Amino acid sequence: MAKSNLVQVSVKTNYTEAEAIQALRSELEKGVESMERGSMFTIEEAWREIDAI
Repeated sequence: MAKSNLVQVSVKTNYTEAEAIQALRSELEKGVESMERGSMFTIEEAWREIDAI
């Protein structure tokens, strides 16, 4: 069986599913707006943004 690079985090939050979906949607909307403005990010910058979520 192949090893996975994913790490399971056992952090418990008080977010509801609806709140998590809304947060994701909000971040995706920011990304779409950024693309429409022509803003460009390096892959490292993009991963930092993703990790911050």
